[in-house]
Amino acid sequence: MREEAALHDALLTTRLTHPEKAPETLWPLLRKAASAVTLTPLETPTIGERFASFAHLLSLPMLAILLSPLLLLASPVLIVMLRRRETTDPVIAPRPSRARNVMLSAIEDHDVVNQYSAIGSLKPGRFRRWLTVVILWVINWGSRHIYGSGRLARVNTIHFASWTFLDDKRRLLFVSNYDGSREAYNDDFINKVAFGLNLSFSNGLGYPRTNWLIVGGAWHEQDFKWYLFHHQIPTQVWYNAFRGLTTYDMARNARLRVALERTPTGADLTRFVAEI
Repeated sequence: MREEAALHDALLTTRLTHPEKAPETLWPLLRKAASAVTLTPLETPTIGERFASFAHLLSLPMLAILLSPLLLLASPVLIVMLRRRETTDPVIAPRPSRARNVMLSAIEDHDVVNQYSAIGSLKPGRFRRWLTVVILWVINWGSRHIYGSGRLARVNTIHFASWTFLDDKRRLLFVSNYDGSREAYNDDFINKVAFGLNLSFSNGLGYPRTNWLIVGGAWHEQDFKWYLFHHQIPTQVWYNAFRGLTTYDMARNARLRVALERTPTGADLTRFVAEI
């Protein structure tokens, strides 16, 4: 990614140096500028890695098929247990403290990428605990096989996210790196994948009330943001390998590299120059 960023810088410098040149005239100069940048060849998965990925892809549907008779029999009981809890679990979303917000804001916005850490307890009982285990396992599967192209559903500002169980799966730590401000980060998820937020976090103690795990919850915007703020903690240490690069920058740079290696012509060349 650093090499592709250097490639973009070299191409951009050349384009800005010759703003009036047509794409066809500019192309030899762009190639010369690109030749000065070292690009490590991209690795391709081995046969073993491809097989392991395919086996992991099949794991969820195969497990669902094997467990379907048991799930069908147990579903009425599970539905009653879920709905009883959803209608009675308390919502804990206290109004944010101005002083605490100032403290958290002081460690944000030092780069285009920010950090986020939150910790909280799961709702009491084994039902919520094991429901969370299953949901996070499915999310891990989906992030590998469905959302593996550089974006999470329609959200393309997230660099990294991880859920970690603590205290014998009674508490959960969430950490993430993302582009832009904390408020924009929350809004991005609320507007685009609120159902995913509900699946991921609705088993947390005090989460805004949901219906059937995916409805409600994060759509109660104020309660959801206050709930998140209540559980956010200062990030003491975090690592950003690509200072100054957003996910958009990384994706653009990767596209430029691919296009450059294919030697674009005609309309493709015009698009290539326009994207620099």
